[in-house]
Amino acid sequence: MKTTNTRFSEIPVLGEDANFFSVNAGIPVGFALNEAASMASSAIETLVNAASNLEPTSDASAIHCAIYTLKSACGLIESVVRAVEVADPAPNPDAEPMSEVAE
Repeated sequence: MKTTNTRFSEIPVLGEDANFFSVNAGIPVGFALNEAASMASSAIETLVNAASNLEPTSDASAIHCAIYTLKSACGLIESVVRAVEVADPAPNPDAEPMSEVAE
């Protein structure tokens, strides 16, 4: 399986077709999912570090909610990565296996 061209981060004031970023077509899905898991894991780590020094306020609660939501999303990504790797093993025998997502 490979990715399809998917645009995101729209710029509405510049028109319907204006986007800051896109995922290019043709990237192996396992690789794309692995990258997504790494990005989400980094976001979680950043939020955990930021939240560790916050006083208990509603803002701190919102950050902790975001952390737990991202951890759930990481769990889903990890599950899909494993399913894709089983269904469509990496064509590159030297490819590194999926790294563990932060718990």
